[in-house]
This record gives sequence, structure tokens and C-alpha cells, in this order.
Amino acid sequence: MIKQLQFDVCVRADVGNSNQPIQDNHRYALFEIAGETMGFFVVADGMGGYEDGARASQTVIDTVLAYLQENVGTDTPTAILRQAIEAANTAVHAYAQAEEIRSGSTITCALIHQGRATIANVGDSRTYLHRHRQLRQLTRDHSFVEELIQRNLMQPDERYDNRYLNVLTRGLGTAVNVDVDMFELPLLPDDLLLLCSDGLSGTLREEEISHILNQPASLDEMSEQLVQAAITAESKDHITAMLVRL
Repeated sequence: MIKQLQFDVCVRADVGNSNQPIQDNHRYALFEIAGETMGFFVVADGMGGYEDGARASQTVIDTVLAYLQENVGTDTPTAILRQAIEAANTAVHAYAQAEEIRSGSTITCALIHQGRATIANVGDSRTYLHRHRQLRQLTRDHSFVEELIQRNLMQPDERYDNRYLNVLTRGLGTAVNVDVDMFELPLLPDDLLLLCSDGLSGTLREEEISHILNQPASLDEMSEQLVQAAITAESKDHITAMLVRL
């Protein structure tokens, strides 16, 4: 458990039932702007089936953090975060082109300042908001299965057993340009954000996640329970769960 200023943060990461090298990466950082604190929290997952996914996800996080450190406070949080993620896309794409390989990564992240959160995502790593014992998915997966759901060709509960669950329609580094989904929302005291890779969200249903987050437990205990629940449910992917409480 790390407690600094107004943020409580806890992260759990596990290889789960996978026998592949771990491709998830995560980080969090605090910035000072005019005497106020801005928190940044990020989870990235190297895209399955692509070469060197671990390096891709690490490049994404390193690039985004470096961009924020140099530019935070020069524009709105939404504009700066979008530019940072676009820079990460360029970095991964350039590396893949130079090495003549396919490489890519997802990202989900939150930039919190003055009681507001700017959420961004590309791919199927997710950010949830847990407020007043209710869980809400803030991001939308960029995946083939999600497209089928949006077109009413598949029911949401059918996603978990679908063989195309991990087929993405958007990722960082897979093309020269990338569309970044951005969301803004005000936060309340005791709001809880969950940032996770699809090793968790692709295995546990929302009611299972909500049940764990509704328990009278510490962030450390809840993050451990989330990861263990995904392992028990036979998640075949690497699992990362980051909990952030304002």
C-alpha cells in the first residue's frame, strides 16, 4: 500500500495460468502543479499474438510518463493526455517498423487533478468506477466481440466464452495514427477506480468484481482477492489490477 497526499494506491500483478512471458506493465506517478497534486495511473498490456509485447507495453508507459513530465500544466489534462498517448503510439510503431516486426499494446489510464479524472483508453484494458457500492465501466473495449455486442449480434454475457474475445480492433503501435477514447468525470470522496488488464476483466463478470469491492477490506486485500478470483476462474492471460481511491 502506498499513501501519498490524497491518493491511496495498490497494485497486484500475476502471470495467472499463462505460461507466456508477462506482457502487462503498470505505473503511477504524482506531479506538482502550482502547489497542487496531479496523480497519474496507468495499465498497459502487450497485445497477444504480437511480437515483443512486453517491450511494447513498457515503451507505452515510459513514453506517456516522459511526455507528461515535460508538458503537464501547459494545456488541459485531456489535451496533454491525448498527446502523450499519441506520442506512445508513434514510439511503438517506429520501433516495430525498425525491427520489422508487429508490435502493439493496449492502454488504460487516469489523470486526476482538482477532483476530476480524465480517463483514456485504447484496446481492451479497462477502467471502472466504484461509487456508492455500484460498479460502472468507464471505458469501452476496442475489440471484435465488443463490435458484435454494439450491433446487437451478441449478448454481453456471451463475451466470456467467445473464442474471438482477445481479437482487438484498435491498439497502440499497430498503425501510424490512433484514435484515443477520452472521458472526463468529477470524483467524490471515497470513489474507487479500478484499472485492469483483460486477464481480469475478460474473466470476471461485473457482479463478481463488484462483490469483492463491496467488502469491508483494504485496497491491498481487495486487489489480492480480484487477482485470486481471476486465477480461480482460470484466466489464461496475465492479470493486473490497480485500485486508486481519492
